[in-house]
Formats: sequence, structure tokens, C-alpha cells
Amino acid sequence: MHQLAGIYDAENNMIRIYCDGKMVAEKATGTTSGVTESSYNFTIGACPETNRGSQADFYDVRVYSKALTATELASQNTSSPAYGPDSKYVQLWLDFDNMAEGTLIGDINADGKVSSADLVQLEGYLLNKNKFTLEQYNAGDINGDGSTDAFDMVGLRKLVIENS
Repeated sequence: MHQLAGIYDAENNMIRIYCDGKMVAEKATGTTSGVTESSYNFTIGACPETNRGSQADFYDVRVYSKALTATELASQNTSSPAYGPDSKYVQLWLDFDNMAEGTLIGDINADGKVSSADLVQLEGYLLNKNKFTLEQYNAGDINGDGSTDAFDMVGLRKLVIENS
């Protein structure tokens, strides 16, 4: 296993690529205006434009809202990371090695049933980008495409109707 990280530092006009904690490439981006919005969904290991995919196995996927320093990045592979899953800087934290077995799809609040209460939680996640635990994220992926989005809201509504 290897830790690969791409860190975009808009403030300093740099993008840095790290492999196992060592910087292997660094380049000025030519702008400090930040990341440009795209119409493509967030993907790891695939290109939505070309439909090419990776053969890599992913162990962890993490997205932060700030550019990590080399020291912060190195700490992320320890038992006491600089930023844990509940940090305000964490936008996505997936630990595939510790995914819950037997998650009831649609049971976002983990009360053992799929109900309108789960719809409320999913709506809060989609509209306000409230943080979800990994279990909630997995339970909210109704269509099994690896993301929790508006398509899952439609599927969850159908499940709630079927279960009522």
C-alpha cells in the first residue's frame, strides 16, 4: 500500500504530489483564484470525461478543505492524525477497510428501520452538507453507485413508501 496525495495550495499558487509522505512533484498553478467548478461528479480512480478507470485498490479516501502541510499529511497515517473524521477540515473520510457489514440500506439514523426520519437526515446531508459518518454514508447510498446524492433521495423515498 502507498499513500498518494495531491495538495492544491491556492494561497501559494502551488500543487504538490506526495507519495508515502515524500513530495515527488511540485508545480506553480498559474493562478490563485482557486478550484474551478465542474459539471462532473467527484470521482477517484476514474475519468468521467473519457470513461477510463483505474485498476487500483483504494484503502482510504480523504478530502480536506485546506491544503495540508507535509507534517499534517504525514500524521494522517498515524493513530493520532492532525485531522480526524470529525474535523471541520474533513469533507470526505472513507475507510474501506472498516466499512460496516450488514448496513441496512436506507436506515441512515440506524434505528433498525427505513422511515421518513431517514429522509429528513438524507435531505439535511444533501442540502446543508451536514457531515455523515461512514455508516450513514453507506446506508444513504441507495442505488449502490458509491456516492450519496439526489438519486439516492429518490430511491429512499420509494423505500419509505414500500415500508409504510
